[in-house]
Amino acid sequence: MDNFECERLLEKINLLEEKVEQLRVSRRVLIQLVERIEREKNILIKNMERECKYLKKQNAKYAKMIMEKNKKILKIQGN
Repeated sequence: MDNFECERLLEKINLLEEKVEQLRVSRRVLIQLVERIEREKNILIKNMERECKYLKKQNAKYAKMIMEKNKKILKIQGN
């Protein structure tokens, strides 16, 4: 191998090492983004579950109220 070829290979090695480092940084950034998205998703799921529970409770309350009103109406109509 002559000196020129050796220098060219060293440059290529340096370039590849830089690319590997950039890929490592990109990978870390992507992992952090995925983790952040996961946390946000979990928060949204918890909020939606809480809201669903509240809405079911409210729905049961209103259904019970309607049933009571219907009973009163039937009682009044029956008399």
